[in-house]
Parts: sequence; C-alpha cells; structure tokens
Amino acid sequence: MVVSEDNRSLARYLRDATQGSPTVTKYWDDAHVCDVDIMIIKNVPAGGVSTYASLALSDAKTGLTSGGKALGVEILLALATECAEGANMIATCAFSIKKGEITLLPGVVIPRALELYGEGREMKHAMLISPFLWNLETQSFSAKSVAWLQVLPISDAERDYALANGPEALEDLFEDRQIDVFDIDRPSAL
Repeated sequence: MVVSEDNRSLARYLRDATQGSPTVTKYWDDAHVCDVDIMIIKNVPAGGVSTYASLALSDAKTGLTSGGKALGVEILLALATECAEGANMIATCAFSIKKGEITLLPGVVIPRALELYGEGREMKHAMLISPFLWNLETQSFSAKSVAWLQVLPISDAERDYALANGPEALEDLFEDRQIDVFDIDRPSAL
C-alpha cells in the first residue's frame, strides 16, 4: 500500500519534533490481516529511552471530528531502550484501535494489551493519556486532523483504581509517587 502524503508529513513532523533519527517497520496482527507502521526513535525523549509511535493509525475511522474534519489519532509509547517488546506493545494497542475494540479518548484503558509481553510482569494494560513527554501539536490536513495520545502501561490494581476513581486520579497518584514511566517492570503504585 502506498503511504499518503499526509502520513509522510506526519512522519516528518514527528521526526522533527523529537529531533531523532527514526526507523520505521511494518507490524502485522497474528492473523496477518491488520497492519500498522511503527516509528522507533532511540534516545528520545531521554538517553536510554526509546519512543515507539504509530504511523497511519490516524487513517482508521474513529467517528470523531474536529473542525468539520475526521479526527484521527496516533499513539506513542516511551520505554527503556533495553525493553525489546516496545514496538510490539504499541502495535498491539494500534490493532485494538483499528479493530474498533476501544473508544479513542484520554483515560481509556486497553485491557490486557501488554500482558503478552513478559511473563510475570505487573504492567498488563495500556491507558491512553494526553502526551506529556513530547511537545506535539494536533496536525491538520485537508481530509483529517491528527491528535496524539500516549500509551501508559498500568497494572491490574492501577486499572481498577482508574475505573473506580477516574483516570485523572490515577495520573495524580503517579505524579505523587513519582513512578518511572519508562520502566515496564516497575512495581505497581498500588
């Protein structure tokens, strides 16, 4: 499939915004039906940390609009570079979105999206939040606008807390406890 000029522009924007040297790889779901391109940028947003970002996920129909145009979303994840599964994790989240399994809004949890990657790991779910690690702006094109959401790995207890108290309460708890958002093997904050 040919990459649209809008999606090329998104890739250039992300490269320039992060000042990184990205690579892009196509990932497929297990059935080899659904695919997504993942941009990997090492040492961004910090040394020893990699950014994993979807590309062209924003082409998926969300039912959302902004300024009379379709609103698409691209997702990002930042993890310690030593975590070899980062690209697979963001791809799994993207497949859940493309298949319409979740509503694309900040605070939404993608259940069990990360538990495939690392037996015994506490971080099993992915919560979508407004990105705070990168200075990214919504991009506007003739047929769509594209917003950005960050994937934040969370545990069972953290998911339950977010469902009971709201995602903002969980984010506040994370800030109070100063969790290491780059450590997929961090202990649960609860």
